[in-house]
Amino acid sequence: MGFVATKPESTFEKAPPGIHIARCFKLVDMGLQKKTYQGQDKGEQQKIMVTWELLGEDRMADGEPFTHSEFYWMTLGDKAKLRQHIEAWRGKTLLDEEAMAFDISKLLGAYCQLNLVESVEGDKTYINLASIVPLPKGFPKPEGVNPIVTFDMDNPDMALFEGFSDKMKEMLKGSRSWYANRDAQKAPAGHAIPETEETPF
Repeated sequence: MGFVATKPESTFEKAPPGIHIARCFKLVDMGLQKKTYQGQDKGEQQKIMVTWELLGEDRMADGEPFTHSEFYWMTLGDKAKLRQHIEAWRGKTLLDEEAMAFDISKLLGAYCQLNLVESVEGDKTYINLASIVPLPKGFPKPEGVNPIVTFDMDNPDMALFEGFSDKMKEMLKGSRSWYANRDAQKAPAGHAIPETEETPF
């Protein structure tokens, strides 16, 4: 067998750069995560992951839609990335009273256009979200493929958890919120939110 360790080749298929019709189908509560800014510790803050399926003609090798995910801190301050993206997605500004308690689950099932761009850092290639805009008015919405699901740290769906990548599992288990729910293995399954024809937000 020998003693030479190797790094397994990644099978993850990155979404192609360009403009895509997309539909939000997954929200993951990452719990409390450590936050740093310019190398300084900013304590802990709740983080979420939003995932879209890309419903154009480009598909992965198995015929399934490509997906793209973004991580956000759960804050709707004036300069917060989450607020900026929600406003761009809606095509209108969030009112202050809306920003005080905006239900992020309203994003589930909502369509948009994502502009993805490629960047290279050393020997690694990344696909980044450059912009997000609403679909043109009256534009036909392609049928979604993936079921709409959520992962809630307070009521974790362990079947969904087992389907996450090792890196994602490590991030979730690295949250203090995970240990607050250390009986997660006994927790009831999470919930799938039924899809509606229109998902206004």
